[in-house]
Amino acid sequence: MSKNALALLGAVLFGAACNVEMPGADKPQVIVRHRCGDVNFKDLNGYFGKLQGENGVNSKFRVQFGSADGKLTARWAPGGFDVTAYEGTKTGEDTAVFTEVGSGERKRVWATITNDCRIEAQMGTVSGDGTEAKSPIPADKYVPFEDLKSRDFEPCTEVLYTGRAAKSHSSAKSYKKPATPPVVRSSNMPVAAWGPTGEVGPGCTAHFDLWTDGKSMEVIGAETVEERDGMLRWHHPYENDFLGLHGVAMHRKVKCNGGEAKLLGVACLQVEVK
Repeated sequence: MSKNALALLGAVLFGAACNVEMPGADKPQVIVRHRCGDVNFKDLNGYFGKLQGENGVNSKFRVQFGSADGKLTARWAPGGFDVTAYEGTKTGEDTAVFTEVGSGERKRVWATITNDCRIEAQMGTVSGDGTEAKSPIPADKYVPFEDLKSRDFEPCTEVLYTGRAAKSHSSAKSYKKPATPPVVRSSNMPVAAWGPTGEVGPGCTAHFDLWTDGKSMEVIGAETVEERDGMLRWHHPYENDFLGLHGVAMHRKVKCNGGEAKLLGVACLQVEVK
């Protein structure tokens, strides 16, 4: 074979080798990780608390991040007793906006991942026509704090009653929530929530848990639920142990035929104990 023929054959073989595709399993996969690891707005989840000082965490300011239907979610307790549900939208590599679920004027949080991998949260509101207003209060920084998973992250859905409204459904129907938390001067404060009898069907058990200031009490799985005034009355002889402003939450649940417990509602009450 001549030198020219050998050169041509070599060129053909070289070209064929260059066109050989590697099997899919052997192709290198490039995985891009965010500089802050799990602290990112692509798949953010977990429990975060407000950074206080160099390394402290203020658990009254807490948030649970997650996702639902491909969207970011957050359940935020920004220092008080109320928990608010938000939906989030990623607006940049390190920015996102979280808006209270619902309509009309709503709470809004502008979130930014800082250079030191904290989540900086600027609180504010958005009106029904889309007008935004940021709070003059400086932004807070939040850091991952897994211990917060033991705190309450359920938004309130109904009223927890005390006094006459806790004993009579007719009194509960005429109850008007005061502008400020009512003052209680007794250590004994029976509380109750009301629900339709149809919520608990045959083969089902009604029970509830009580929370104080976002912390779980020893009242877990209580079954003091009775029929009264054509309704179900979920009640407990709550005791005030500490002075000051407090938030009490009752998680009403039902469990049927040995299945998983289902949350029916979260009844909430704020009082000032003197």
